[in-house]
Amino acid sequence: MSDLHISPIYNESLQRVKDTFRYIPSQIHPSYLLLTGDITDNLDEESVWSPAYQHEAHFQLYREIRESSGIESDQLIEILGNHDTWGRKDFDR
Repeated sequence: MSDLHISPIYNESLQRVKDTFRYIPSQIHPSYLLLTGDITDNLDEESVWSPAYQHEAHFQLYREIRESSGIESDQLIEILGNHDTWGRKDFDR
């Protein structure tokens, strides 16, 4: 999957992401799931690019969706995109 742009400000697409994450392990049973960038959105409610920090709420929302889906961490291959890393101050977290 690519360019999910998970964000609490996109309710309609957010529901499709949740449904897809539940569907994959229950119907497809993949060995691995590849997420190829822009997993989160990093835009705020005013659609202003956030160059200084990541919106933690976007990553928390992704974690909640992932954890509730039944997809195991060792099945995920996550490649970060520009929306996931832009302006990141600390790569140790």
